[in-house]
Amino acid sequence: MSLSLDSILDQARAHLRTLRNRAKGQATVPLIAEFLWDVYQIGLAVGGDASLLNSPELGTFLSATARDLMDEHAALAFYPSSLVDEFQRVWEHDEWEQLCRLRSALQFFLDLYRKTELAPYVQEIETDYLDEPVRAWGKREGFLPPSEIDRRIPLSHWWWWAPGW
Repeated sequence: MSLSLDSILDQARAHLRTLRNRAKGQATVPLIAEFLWDVYQIGLAVGGDASLLNSPELGTFLSATARDLMDEHAALAFYPSSLVDEFQRVWEHDEWEQLCRLRSALQFFLDLYRKTELAPYVQEIETDYLDEPVRAWGKREGFLPPSEIDRRIPLSHWWWWAPGW
């Protein structure tokens, strides 16, 4: 069952509040990951209905959260390297699919926030550092049957179709 865009945006706002109000010394990466999971859901919603991209609700959300994310720009810039660190271990079951979701969450974030006041920081987020190991892991661990890839995932998210892409 898909959540409505309003529900997803409310959940993202709550996760962002948790990130902003975290205790001193609390790990940032898991909180960013929660917010980016919401961004992944937003990306899927837009993939299912492109008109949502121009909705006032999404525009207001992106503008407001861009301001809130300014203080997190360093943690966001290092997020790709945290994914590399996370997946440099023994893979057991569905890590490939998890990695694809996380990489898509990051790409949806980059695409959605590229035209906000967060844009200068978004441009600093390097995905090449992540994509190189993703390509290597895809050769070893990749391949999802097309029936297991959500139809709302854009073709530009090549990692879902690795290693064949």
